[in-house]
Amino acid sequence: FHNPVSLLLGLRQTRGGSVSRPTILALTGIVLLSACGGGSISTLEAFQARANKDAGIGTQVLETPGTAWAAMPTTGSATYNGGALIFIDPVFATDSDDIVILGDTHLTANFRAGTMTGTIDNLSGATNITMDSADIRPTSGQINIGNNLSIIGDDVDDNRTNRPNDWYADYAGTVGFDGDSYAIEGAMQGQFVGTRVNPAPGQSPTRGVKGESVSGYAVINNQPEVNEAGVFMQVHGRN
Repeated sequence: FHNPVSLLLGLRQTRGGSVSRPTILALTGIVLLSACGGGSISTLEAFQARANKDAGIGTQVLETPGTAWAAMPTTGSATYNGGALIFIDPVFATDSDDIVILGDTHLTANFRAGTMTGTIDNLSGATNITMDSADIRPTSGQINIGNNLSIIGDDVDDNRTNRPNDWYADYAGTVGFDGDSYAIEGAMQGQFVGTRVNPAPGQSPTRGVKGESVSGYAVINNQPEVNEAGVFMQVHGRN
């Protein structure tokens, strides 16, 4: 899970080619924003503090090994709460309009049904991001996860997942950012991480989840095919 500056700079470097998972996971260094540039100092510092907190927790989840296959539940359910990072690239050739949005992730895995559902809310966003400044802008909306399709475990029919500790889910929602509307949709692949040998009552044998999408898109201001943007999304949660 990435600090917005290190994520943004890394994604910019990959323009002209696909964003590989190893490249993204390597961008976990914390780069602090200085309290200058757009937005008030208090607003910018709050965004910075939230980004760094999410990056610290998210990196721990990302670096946790996948849940042991034999420990994956087949009944019951578990909830996971954590953070989300959404990157929107309105104009591929330019950098100043790139948007980074932070959010809270709430996921529920229903192991008997084999579904993963949840939301990303409490959004805050920034644009015009450089190594030492950012413009904080009004941000609203919610992303719904798994409303139409989700899978837990090996998807033998369509090969969307390949291991017992994998999960897959679609996502969709509308985000308001600085007066513009972004109708976001896509799908993400994820994994359950960590293994509790003797979980306490209310705990899951799985300690957390992580998920990532590099192929989402957003329709801007209800102008499909005319005004669209690429979307990268990453989520994490702990049980």
